[in-house]
Amino acid sequence: MSSCCEQPECAVRTAPAVCPASGTKGVPVGLQTVKALLTSAALQRVEPGAYRFCTDQACEVVYFDDRGHTFSEADLRARVWQKQAEGDRVLCYCFGENESDIRAEIALCGCAPISRRAGAHARFEILAAPAALAMSRRP
Repeated sequence: MSSCCEQPECAVRTAPAVCPASGTKGVPVGLQTVKALLTSAALQRVEPGAYRFCTDQACEVVYFDDRGHTFSEADLRARVWQKQAEGDRVLCYCFGENESDIRAEIALCGCAPISRRAGAHARFEILAAPAALAMSRRP
């Protein structure tokens, strides 16, 4: 009796795929994650299958599949931490917190109240959500 992984379709799924642009071994990433970050135009090019993330900071490719389809940062709705230079990286996508702003805060006052700020943003979103929902239901 043969195991699943002896079948050709399993070999494709388990083979270590490399980025078609840089040759870097890709890190598996879920299709849901890829779709969540793509622009509407890029979403139209998504095909079912296994996707991987290219960790090479210098490479333009962010996601790729085994058939050679790629998505670059231009195809994404948000910047990717691993692809950004130190100092420019976004720490909190929801509220736009980034390394350079936090470093400036630390230099100015010796602290970075990002956790308090993020908490305040989140509380506001939670409080604003029922009002926004009520407004959307008005005729």
